[in-house]
Amino acid sequence: LMPVGTNVYDGIFDDLKDKFPCAIGVVNLYGQTEGGVVAQSMDQKCLGGVVCEAVRIVNPETGEALGPGEVGEITYKSTCPMIGYLNNQEENDKFFGSDGFLHSGDLGHYDDKGTLYYDGRLKELIKYKSFHLYPNELEEMLLRHEDVQDAAVFGKPEPSVQELVTALVVRKPGANVSTEELRKLVDDQVDERKQLRGLRLRWGRARLGRRSGGGARAAGGARRTWSAGAGAGGGHSDAGAQTGDQQGAGTRLHQKGCGAQALSLIH
Repeated sequence: LMPVGTNVYDGIFDDLKDKFPCAIGVVNLYGQTEGGVVAQSMDQKCLGGVVCEAVRIVNPETGEALGPGEVGEITYKSTCPMIGYLNNQEENDKFFGSDGFLHSGDLGHYDDKGTLYYDGRLKELIKYKSFHLYPNELEEMLLRHEDVQDAAVFGKPEPSVQELVTALVVRKPGANVSTEELRKLVDDQVDERKQLRGLRLRWGRARLGRRSGGGARAAGGARRTWSAGAGAGGGHSDAGAQTGDQQGAGTRLHQKGCGAQALSLIH
């Protein structure tokens, strides 16, 4: 099976093999409409081996090439790049690198074997006291809790430190996990700069919809958006006041089925 134009999450084959008894697995393709396929794998936990001409992970601020295990922007060379965005020179300048590498706008890293991994969208990177933090790492910690159905981490603007690490969590129906338990789960596994900043409860129906990843989402986890308008919950929440890019980043959720109650961790 080869899903195209959608997210491929870990465990998708288990969900599909009863419906497709002859299938032997799910191919995980990573690429963009603008530049074609970059990597592929039969393992949904990674993007796999590179199939384009070349991939380079770079520091998004300096353009410096990074080594194994270092997270940066995924740039790549393609034999079939697009001509360009119509009447949008600013976006063309961002996408087409002067050295022939295309800028995906995705964060990733590779291991010592050259296997490529996805770490989120560049615009979702959290900056805390000049440190770069990556939502995926913290989201995966929350998702491993047996009472958590869905989670999203984003940066809440705070001038004194740039951004505060903030999380939105959907718990499974009937679960009793507390904000204190979830915060301790994360904080015990990370250093000070990655810790969740403050807690606030909010209950309501989670309105979940798919989030467009512009093609680059094809090999990310199963991601969804949560429309966090002020009316979504039963009381005041900082999330309800977010707008624009902050709301887009702050309301994305890994999703596999819809949740009923929402527990938000907000500074």
